[in-house]
Amino acid sequence: MIITNATLVTLQETVPLIEGALVAIEGKTIVDFGKMGKLIDLYEDSDTLDVMGSVLMPGLVDGHAHLWRSLAPGLPVESIKTFRELQEKFWWRFARSLDEEDVYVSALTGLMDSVRTGCTSIIDHHSSPNVVEGSLDAVWRAFTEVGVRGCLSYGVSDWDGTETALAGVEENRRFVTQCRSTKTGMMAGLIGLDASYSVSDPTLDRAVETARDLDCGYHVHVAEDASDLADARTKYQKTPVERLTTAGVLRKGTIATHCLHLEEGDYERITGTGAVVVQCPQSNASSSAGLGDLGRWSSMGMLPAIGSDGFSPGLFEEFRASVLQQRMRGRSPSESLEVSYRAAFSGNADLATSLFGPPLGKIKPGARADLVVLDYVPSTPLTPTNVADHLFGGLGRAPVQAVIINGRIVYKDGVFPHLDESRIRARARQTAKGLWERM
Repeated sequence: MIITNATLVTLQETVPLIEGALVAIEGKTIVDFGKMGKLIDLYEDSDTLDVMGSVLMPGLVDGHAHLWRSLAPGLPVESIKTFRELQEKFWWRFARSLDEEDVYVSALTGLMDSVRTGCTSIIDHHSSPNVVEGSLDAVWRAFTEVGVRGCLSYGVSDWDGTETALAGVEENRRFVTQCRSTKTGMMAGLIGLDASYSVSDPTLDRAVETARDLDCGYHVHVAEDASDLADARTKYQKTPVERLTTAGVLRKGTIATHCLHLEEGDYERITGTGAVVVQCPQSNASSSAGLGDLGRWSSMGMLPAIGSDGFSPGLFEEFRASVLQQRMRGRSPSESLEVSYRAAFSGNADLATSLFGPPLGKIKPGARADLVVLDYVPSTPLTPTNVADHLFGGLGRAPVQAVIINGRIVYKDGVFPHLDESRIRARARQTAKGLWERM
């Protein structure tokens, strides 16, 4: 496939913008890109996508998602006063009500929503205490049908007893092993943990033993709320970061999500482990959990990433929210834009590349052909020096015309060519009705 007449936003510092560009794809991989000129004569291909001046950029990566929450929009949240109440009275009730059909349909609709916003890779953290065994296969079935690249984990906790917790550990073991046997570059797995406050020492020990056997990283919520810090101090005389670091959970290959309520030494501890910090601006604001500090992570030499946390499917929205939140923290407008831009587009791309193997989130020879076409006709100059400003101010709101994943068009002109969206949405509405009634 060749993509022609593109306004190419590469997200690379050296050549961030190329107008009148061409991208050549062979199979799953980008093999060339640049000004069309004579380049087009090198790539005569009957499979040509002329984007007629639209913006072409790397597909987006969601650094932390909860697809199981996709059937929740419209469900009222009543009489909730604190973060812990929100988790215990709403989200855990919701998770306990999921059956296998709910798991599959929520993943399917959530993935479609994500693709519509330009996401091509999603790192999902799953929970369904009443259907643990095989639940990640149900989620992965949806990934396969939509055609999205995904990293999955089951969020182990002791909320539903030791037996359920250990079943979650084994579900992670099974899926990680399965991923490694496929070697497609489309699927990956991590050992999922909910949070320090919801995981007992025996369960943590079993998860650590399993991860050690597999030489595998983790996907875990860290100090999302002040209650997590208070719990760890009371039970273990440590911060959540100290507890998880001592256990070996925070390490290279681990995703530490949120990291909002840290004590002074925790920043250095996390940085020293090599774990990737993923922050979720909109969700953290919605739950009143707090504000992350991307500027501090950046100043320590870390490249954080950004996720949706199941709040919204759109990474462009999370990027804009991050910029605004960093300004609320008192960071300068220019610093807020820079650290959020690097987190959302470089941090997420590097995280996905570390999980899936081939280069992702980049337009360069050898990178996987995960791309998004945006219908953006700017009313102001778009130049190599103001790409980040346009992503914040307008480009990130542009309609998505097409999404290409692994060299395959999975969405174009409002349609998923290989899916019956109206049937899926009708099924989802019926499924959600039953789920809400059980809840």
